Amino acid sequence: PPAPPPATPPTAPAVAVPTPPPVPARRLIACDVRYVFSRVNASGRPVALVEILDPGRPGTAPAVRQVGVDDVVFGMRIQSFTDQSLVLTDASGRRHTVAFGGSSRVVGELESAP
Repeated sequence: PPAPPPATPPTAPAVAVPTPPPVPARRLIACDVRYVFSRVNASGRPVALVEILDPGRPGTAPAVRQVGVDDVVFGMRIQSFTDQSLVLTDASGRRHTVAFGGSSRVVGELESAP
C-alpha cells in the first residue's frame, strides 16, 4: 500500500497588526523666553516664572509658566536657574542662558505652544 501523505502542520491564523496612529510632525517655531521671577514655592521647591511669547502672533499675551529644574515647557527643558540667570535647552537642542529680567530668542514646539 502507498505511504500516507506527510501531515502538514496547521497554519497559524493570520493576525492583523494594528497600525499605530500617525505621529504628528514636530512643528518648531521661534519664540521669545523672558525670565521674570524666581522663588521657593510652598512645598520648598525652587521655581522660576517665565513668559513665552510667539512673535508670529503680535498682540497676544505671553504664556506664563512656573517651572522647575528638568521641567519641559513648549519643548524646552529647564536645566538650571539662579537669581542671575536661567539655563535651558530649546526644542532644537541648543542651550541658552537667559539673564534675570532679560529675554532670549529660542526654538519652541508649536504642538504645546500657546
